[in-house]
Amino acid sequence: MVLADHSDRTRAGKFYRDDKSRTDGTIPIINIDHHVTNDRFGVINIIQPGAASTTEILADLLAIWGTVLTRDIAQCLLAGIYGDTLGLRTESTTARTLRTSADLVDNGGNPVPIVNALFRLKSKSSVMLWRAALRGVQWTGDLIWTELKQSTFDEVGAQRSEAEGMVNFLVGTEGSRAAAILYETPTGWRVSMRSMTEDVDVAVIARIEVVDIPAPLACRSRAMRPPRRASSTPLRK
Repeated sequence: MVLADHSDRTRAGKFYRDDKSRTDGTIPIINIDHHVTNDRFGVINIIQPGAASTTEILADLLAIWGTVLTRDIAQCLLAGIYGDTLGLRTESTTARTLRTSADLVDNGGNPVPIVNALFRLKSKSSVMLWRAALRGVQWTGDLIWTELKQSTFDEVGAQRSEAEGMVNFLVGTEGSRAAAILYETPTGWRVSMRSMTEDVDVAVIARIEVVDIPAPLACRSRAMRPPRRASSTPLRK
């Protein structure tokens, strides 16, 4: 089994929740990822925190294996890079990222429909979801955050994936050192965080603070404390 872009084993969802022993080495899992928070839960772990996206790693692996890139493969890999780098605009974008992207374009990848799908075109449900989230924006110190309840998703007919880019939007707010969005899940709440400042490492916060929280009060009391200063390298995603 190959699990790609799973920053930790809980990202495997039902596969992990139904039987947590599935990630203890009894099942031969190949874990391919670029998150610095990855806990190496695979039997084989290919983890490169220096990569801008997991698809950048996959592109290298396919090249090593001598795989012929079809247009569809190139398009999918390019979409992964553009999604994680916000269209080659984040600090994680390196010369390697640009070269890989150029190679994928040479093999038939087309950035135009990717940019349209990820950053330009939005469904009505996405617009309504963002409206609800922005109405609930709050500040705790220099942390800007909002929450999305399941009832909000149901009301506007949106999927959770439609809120994915919102934390990147919030983190660009003047005066903020970090941004967070709280998503209600069947088991509690999940937190997504981003930072653009060098003194806030949200990867460290994710490890020592919260990932899944059983109640919204716990979210506010633990997760929504002002971000602490960190001397380590900031998370680049």
